[in-house]
Amino acid sequence: MKTRARDLVLVDTNVVVYAHDPTNPEKHEIARRLLSDLKTAQRLAYTAQVLNEFCSRMLRPDRPPALTPEHVREVVADLQATGEVFPLTGEATSLAMDAVIAYKMSFWDALLGHGPGK
Repeated sequence: MKTRARDLVLVDTNVVVYAHDPTNPEKHEIARRLLSDLKTAQRLAYTAQVLNEFCSRMLRPDRPPALTPEHVREVVADLQATGEVFPLTGEATSLAMDAVIAYKMSFWDALLGHGPGK
């Protein structure tokens, strides 16, 4: 059965980064557990922006733990296979701007919360 968009939990980039960055053990474990629980419940969702930001962050050699491109590609493939990925579109940007105006939200929060699946 396909999970409805409103039943999904849209995960922020920081959660994905912490799940793959052991430099802060407490945040690492919390993020890993959260992703695992959402995956098991089939409620995991990302935007394409989250996947792109994850790649950019984890490939930076000046910020540990820099991962190899091959490892990052494997992680992204796993994220795509275990969660819904919402594309970024002009419509999503417009919906986010509507939320910024109506609710005085930050643009990034509005894009995460009001663009995908609407």
